[in-house]
Amino acid sequence: MAEASQFRIVLVTCGSLAEAQKIARALVVKRLAACVNIFGTPMESVYHWKGKVETERERLLIIKTSAKRLRRVEEEVRRLHSYETPEFLVVRVAGGSKGYLEWLGEWLGGDGQDRAGTGRNGKRLNTEVAEEAQRSQNLREGGPLRRRSGQALHSG
Repeated sequence: MAEASQFRIVLVTCGSLAEAQKIARALVVKRLAACVNIFGTPMESVYHWKGKVETERERLLIIKTSAKRLRRVEEEVRRLHSYETPEFLVVRVAGGSKGYLEWLGEWLGGDGQDRAGTGRNGKRLNTEVAEEAQRSQNLREGGPLRRRSGQALHSG
């Protein structure tokens, strides 16, 4: 059984929805995160930066990962992020539902290589990776990005 203490929640803010989606997708495709939530409604951030008080509209990512993957998650966020100093705050997971923690353990427990396991929704993990590759190809070709239900999220 997966121990909650091995998992981490990472908070990252992004300047746009497109940037948030790019980072989230890269982390999941590369198996650095099992799941990334994107708050779709922009929030207002007020902060000090270079001697001034700034106000920006940002999107929040909630990244579910493991302690072992933190360094690689941070590297990927820094590589893809437009900010000079992106937010990267880590919260240790103290507990969670048995089923969800088991799913995180299955997804994140190995070495990050594709394994024949079952995802949270019961699909084979290698099928999810193939579906993700197809969605990425559709985006490059200007086609629609679709939810599993077939509902269009973005129509290029």
